[in-house]
Amino acid sequence: MRVATFARRALLVVRPTSMAARLPALAPLELPEVVETGRVLGKGAYGEVVEVKVLGMKCAAKSLHRELLFNEYERLSDLYDRFIDECLCHSKLKHPNIVQLIGVHFADPELPVPIIVMECLPMSLSQCLDKYQRLPHCMECSILLDVASGLRYLHGQSPPIMHRDLTANNVLLTSHMQAKISDLGQAKLLEQSPTRKKTTAPGNNCYMPPEALVSKSDYSTKIDVFSFWSPDPPCRDTPVAVQENVPGSKHQASDATHRGREEESLPR
Repeated sequence: MRVATFARRALLVVRPTSMAARLPALAPLELPEVVETGRVLGKGAYGEVVEVKVLGMKCAAKSLHRELLFNEYERLSDLYDRFIDECLCHSKLKHPNIVQLIGVHFADPELPVPIIVMECLPMSLSQCLDKYQRLPHCMECSILLDVASGLRYLHGQSPPIMHRDLTANNVLLTSHMQAKISDLGQAKLLEQSPTRKKTTAPGNNCYMPPEALVSKSDYSTKIDVFSFWSPDPPCRDTPVAVQENVPGSKHQASDATHRGREEESLPR
């Protein structure tokens, strides 16, 4: 309660008018009841994803770390704006290759920061590749087409939406191996001109094109295309577009690697 009360007071001090003005926009998305199961699905620098149930349906819920709200209250306004932006941006997207937003929920009545509730999928592309080592070519092509379809949908919005953090960790798979793009926390609307000056490099630097790593650089939706096809250096996780014959890839297939190994069967 101490953390929540302190954070609530900080939120009221830092740009209270703009924050209060944004809350009504979330009202149509608010869910009446969300029950946490206690299972943590993932953690990041700014928040975590846990399993929840909404009307008996298993979902995934993303929230900001409470400790972050307490220790970095000077940045609350920016974090809050980014989180609300993600909620509003995600709520407008309806596509089979974009993870579906279910709604938002205010778990603490004293803290006006919602949790984002989304459909829950079994695994990420990165986890799939770690588990199975390599995929049949037809399945690889199907996954790549799914991701490309999702990107085309994002880039086709008006204004276009840049994901800016496309990695294999942010591509989730259904039980039938349908790929869906997730985590729109870094997504930005590409307003005004097709290329705009940005102040900081978004997402994972290892997935970014050189121009995105320069302060106040110009880049566009092509930043996602670069992330989609970028190679696999050792400083990062698995790329989205994995090819068996990419030199140096940790997922590169070779007879020596797979000789004598009993491979797990892939989901069909």
